[in-house]
Order: sequence, then C-alpha cells, then structure tokens
Amino acid sequence: MVGFKLSEEPKNIIKIVGDTVSEAICDEEDKNEALITISKVIYARRYNLSSKADINEIAGFTNRGLDEVKTSVQLVKKIEKRLDK
Repeated sequence: MVGFKLSEEPKNIIKIVGDTVSEAICDEEDKNEALITISKVIYARRYNLSSKADINEIAGFTNRGLDEVKTSVQLVKKIEKRLDK
C-alpha cells in the first residue's frame, strides 16, 4: 500500500469534521441512518435547493423528518463554526 502525507490543514479539517459528527451521532441507535440523513441534507442544500431553503423545503426534498433535518443543519453550522476558528 502506498502512503501519502497530508499537510496539517487538511488533517485538521478531517479531525474537526470527524470529531463533530461522532459527537453528534454517539447516542443514535442507527448511526448509519444518521449519517445518511446528514449527507442528504448537506447534498440537498449544496446542490439541489436554494441557499435560502428552509427546514420544511429540505425535509420535503430529502424525505426526512423536520427534527432530523433541523439537527443536521445545526450540525453543519457547528462544523463550519469550528472550522472558522
């Protein structure tokens, strides 16, 4: 296996995202489903819906519950805040 080295910045980003997501889903019974929801919400907001789309629009587009979408959106904001530090 050929290894490669990442500079410190990508390593830091990966660590922050990984730690934040792990914290967010640690109490979830079905971690895979939680990760799928987070991924769908991020994808919908980034590539399919207006940046001004609200929770209801995202929930409708992703077929996920309002609470799940709200939690995922809050998680993304938390990650972005940690990355900005």
